Amino acid sequence: EVFPTNRLVETAGKYSAARAQSLEFRFENEDILLERARERLWFGWGGFGRNRIFDERGKDVSVTDGEWILRVGIRGLLGFAGSFGLLLWPVLVARRRGRLAADPDDARLLDNLALLAAVSAVDLLPNSIMNTLPFLISGAVAGVSDTLVQQARAAKTAALARHA
Repeated sequence: EVFPTNRLVETAGKYSAARAQSLEFRFENEDILLERARERLWFGWGGFGRNRIFDERGKDVSVTDGEWILRVGIRGLLGFAGSFGLLLWPVLVARRRGRLAADPDDARLLDNLALLAAVSAVDLLPNSIMNTLPFLISGAVAGVSDTLVQQARAAKTAALARHA
C-alpha cells in the first residue's frame, strides 16, 4: 500500500479504459509476484523460474513486466539494491564531482550523462531490461566523473608546484 496503484489506474481510466485495464492487470501481477518474493525477501528465489507463480497444473500464470519485480523475485532485496545501486551510485557521485570541473563543457557533459543514467534507471522500474545500455551509461558517468577528479588533482598539484 506504499505505491498509489488505485489512483494511477483511476487516472489512466480518464484517458483510456484499455490503458487502465492494462495497468490494473500489471499491478495485480506485481502484487502476486511480490507476495511470492516475500517468502525469500533478502536473497530471492534464484533462477529457473522459481520466483514465478504456477497453477495446480504447473502452468505459469504470472506476467513480469518491471525490472524491479524481476530483481526482487530472483535476487531479493540485496540483488535489487545491488543492481539499481550500480546504476545510481555514479549519478550520486557525479553530483559532487561535477563541481570540480574547470571547463563548463565538462560539467555539462557530466550533468547530461548523469541525467540520462537516472532516467534510464527510473525507466527500468516499470520496464524490463532488454540490453545493457543503462549500465553502459552509468559506467560513462563514473568514468567522466573520475577523470574530472584526476584533472582537478593534477591542476592543484601543478598550482602548488608553481608557488613553491
